[in-house]
Amino acid sequence: MRAADEATKIIAEEFDHRDEAVMKGAIRSAHVQQVAVPFAIVVTGIMTLWFVIAAQRRLTAKLEADRKIAEGEFASPECARQLFGWHHGGGRRGCHRLREPLGRGSIAHRRA
Repeated sequence: MRAADEATKIIAEEFDHRDEAVMKGAIRSAHVQQVAVPFAIVVTGIMTLWFVIAAQRRLTAKLEADRKIAEGEFASPECARQLFGWHHGGGRRGCHRLREPLGRGSIAHRRA
C-alpha cells in the first residue's frame, strides 16, 4: 500500500511539473503576443496608408493625363460642339484628334 501511495505521489508531482511548464510557456507566449499584435497593427496601418496614397497619386496623374489628352482632342469649343452633335451643319472643320500615342515627342507631351 505504501509503495502504491509513493508511486501515486511521484506521478502527481510529475503532472504538476508538466502543468507548471505548460503554464510558463503559455504566459511567455502571451507576453510575446502583447508586443507582436500591436506592432503588426501599426505596420498594417502604415502599409495601408502607403498603398492608399500611392493609388491616389496614380489616379491624380491619370486624371491629369486624361485632361491633357482631352485638351489636345478638343482644340476649340467649336470642336466639342461638332463632336457632340451640337453644331449647325458642316463637318468637323477645325476639329482634330490626337492620333499618335503619348510618349516622348508626342503632341500632348510637348504641350505639357
